[in-house]
Amino acid sequence: MSSTTSPTSSATVSYHITSSQVAIITLNNPPVNALSARLVSPLIETYQKLKRNANVKAFVIKSANDKIFVSGADIKEFGKDSGKNIQRFVPFLDEMESGTKPVVMLIEGQALGGGCELAMSGHYRIAGPKAQMGLVELQLGLIPGAAGTQRMPRLVGAQKAAEFMLKSTVLRGKQLQDSGLVDEYATDKTRESLEAHAEKVALRLAQNPKLVRRASQLTDKIDLQRDVPQVKAMLSQLTQMGKTRNQIHYDRVIDAMLVGLEKGYESGLKTEASHFLETLSSVQARGLMNIFFATRTSSKVPGITDQGLKVPQLKTVACLGGGTMGSGIAAWLLMNGCRVWLKEINEKAGEVARQRVLSNFASRLKSGRMSQQQVDAMMNNFKIVTNYDNFDQLDLVIEAIFEDIPLKKRIFSELEKVTNKNCILASNTSTIDIDVIASQTKCPDRIIGLHFFAPSFIQLLVEIIPGKQTSKSVVNAMVQLVKNFRKTPVVVGNCPGFLVNRIFGLTQPVAQFLLERGVDAQRIDRAAEQFGMAIGPLKVADLSGIDIVYHVGKLLADAYPDRYPKARPGTAAELMVSAKRLGQKVGKGYYNYEGRKAVTSDETKAILEQARKNAETQNISLDVSDEDIVKMLYFPVVDEGLRCLDENIAVRPSDIDVCSVLGMGFPAYRGGIMHWAKTIGYSNVKSDLKKWYDQYKFPTFQPCNSNYYGSGASSSGPKSAPASSGGASKINVPGFKASAIFEQIQDFIKAQPEVAKKIGVVFGFVVKADSGSQQEWTVDLKKGEVTLGLSSPECTISMKDRDFVSLIQGDLDPMTAFFGGQIKVSGDVSLAMKLQKLQIAAPAKAKM
Repeated sequence: MSSTTSPTSSATVSYHITSSQVAIITLNNPPVNALSARLVSPLIETYQKLKRNANVKAFVIKSANDKIFVSGADIKEFGKDSGKNIQRFVPFLDEMESGTKPVVMLIEGQALGGGCELAMSGHYRIAGPKAQMGLVELQLGLIPGAAGTQRMPRLVGAQKAAEFMLKSTVLRGKQLQDSGLVDEYATDKTRESLEAHAEKVALRLAQNPKLVRRASQLTDKIDLQRDVPQVKAMLSQLTQMGKTRNQIHYDRVIDAMLVGLEKGYESGLKTEASHFLETLSSVQARGLMNIFFATRTSSKVPGITDQGLKVPQLKTVACLGGGTMGSGIAAWLLMNGCRVWLKEINEKAGEVARQRVLSNFASRLKSGRMSQQQVDAMMNNFKIVTNYDNFDQLDLVIEAIFEDIPLKKRIFSELEKVTNKNCILASNTSTIDIDVIASQTKCPDRIIGLHFFAPSFIQLLVEIIPGKQTSKSVVNAMVQLVKNFRKTPVVVGNCPGFLVNRIFGLTQPVAQFLLERGVDAQRIDRAAEQFGMAIGPLKVADLSGIDIVYHVGKLLADAYPDRYPKARPGTAAELMVSAKRLGQKVGKGYYNYEGRKAVTSDETKAILEQARKNAETQNISLDVSDEDIVKMLYFPVVDEGLRCLDENIAVRPSDIDVCSVLGMGFPAYRGGIMHWAKTIGYSNVKSDLKKWYDQYKFPTFQPCNSNYYGSGASSSGPKSAPASSGGASKINVPGFKASAIFEQIQDFIKAQPEVAKKIGVVFGFVVKADSGSQQEWTVDLKKGEVTLGLSSPECTISMKDRDFVSLIQGDLDPMTAFFGGQIKVSGDVSLAMKLQKLQIAAPAKAKM
């Protein structure tokens, strides 16, 4: 074997040429081999150079990382390049596929998104034992953008491809070969033997060109008369289920695929490119990308996870209480390799708990995702105990009994005595102060809240709640445990309701407010669900138990009396509890239940009429739109989220986004509740809340004075920018660099607060374009609109004046505003897209 190194490749792409004249190209772009510019460019250059080399007969492309082949496009570059990388990448894949020198893709580990598209462009695919492949772009609000919608249906068939893309399915193991996505699944080879095998396959294809298969040209698995109706029916079913509500990418991925099958590969490719750029600039994609990053950020806690603290091995864990929550937590721990002891009051209760634990694995057994042998192995690590014998051997105890303060205090006092000094003691409480639980112990440093959400085996969110004296090492250990065991940790402050229940608890008094003013339950829930919530607030109450929601509401009202109406008899919730209409668990609540189906109830209507009389609102008919209902329900949640940020209950807004999506079913494509509010503008949220509070005097609508609302936002919200009044003055702008012109304005305003009072000015910015020429932008304010104009080349950028105010105050993200249609561009659009590259080159002048 001879070897050489490419002088034109970067450190991310290397190659060697074997004695059999096969070029082995290795991709190495840590940490995840993302298809960023630093990988794509040298890959293209290396391939094109070697293609011209007469001593190269064929190629093998592989990864230096055996866990990741290529993870896909680097989404951090999307906003910068708007698909520029993809515009180079797609022709390269076509060039490679149509080339006369065969390419074998050796896939070890993950090949997702763009990584899967790269693999499909090869002439032969070998999957290693840990290979995973799939087009998962819909999870980010996008569609595949590198011919994935064209090659996958030709490899696996249209119906399978549609299902895989719509569900973002990741194929593993034998599924890869059975589906047709790879040619060979190699389970019994080492890395070295895999590479040698791939080299032999590449050489065989070079010697027998008739064996080469090009995915874009395949037709053997396509039957349009059979496939097209089935694929459309599949999409229709998802739409009827509400899975595609308010989202465009589901429709676009199917359209791109069908255009390609019906009109040919090239037509499909053009449609895919158009739809990809459309989805890339959609508000849904911005929202889903926000959640993508937010879930990865939540486990990074300043002052905790960045301190290099030692993470203990937590191998033996006890769960106290084998109810629904405790058994689900126990099953989760077992699935992640722990030895689990479940403590119950007696053997009979213990056997019931054991069956509950097993029931968590039932769906996985049925679907084949787990074997009986795996379940048996896990249950060998499980035992029921009825006392504290040998608890000194434990690394962690998770208490999951019902919410009884004296009982929890007693249990933790007992645990302190029977566990070793390094054992972490956690409570799954959803409402009780952690410091109260720890108050009768001498080890508050190892006591912490670990709040799982029901069903605990499935739900991904875990709130981690340190007490005042909980040690940093204990907090860090819990963050790492939850993260490593494939759930999402969010560290929150210790307060009544913690984070999720505290902020979303406010939807219930607002729902009562609407009910008592004549808005029916079905309309309230329908408005929330059409907005994208998993279920509306009254169905949430039915699911959780109206009695439980009523009880928790009273606790939260005691803790935060200024945000809740004063207690009075005869509210709708109280009457429902008195009538034993407690929700799904008894088959009736705000709705009657036929199985899981919610239907209207005459008894509920009568109870609500009585509640209106009790509130003396029977003659009031609230005239609100569905949009108003949504804002009334969730703007108070935003306001409470801002309070939590100001009080350090939440580390960052994105943590609240994660909690809202994973904990309360807020639509992920809206980016989480704080991201959604920011796209509207925090100051606009405050304005509407203040308007409703002034009109109805309902305390839940009274906004706080959070710093996040911005110093320029008055108590009545932002005002429209006034017209220019004529005089003149000068404002000096320092010549610092900025990533975008609007960010430049924001920084300037924040640096000179007095200018915030002079929003109604006409700014004239002198900017330097890429060419180096001096060009002057003007900003005019007319009829509630702000227009930035450039005369040569002609380009205008327009937006509503209140959006402009939100932009310069920092309440509205510039890119989100552009992609969301709040900023409109006409004329030379290409110049407008280069705004990010402009920088202020001279002092600006303003006329007052």
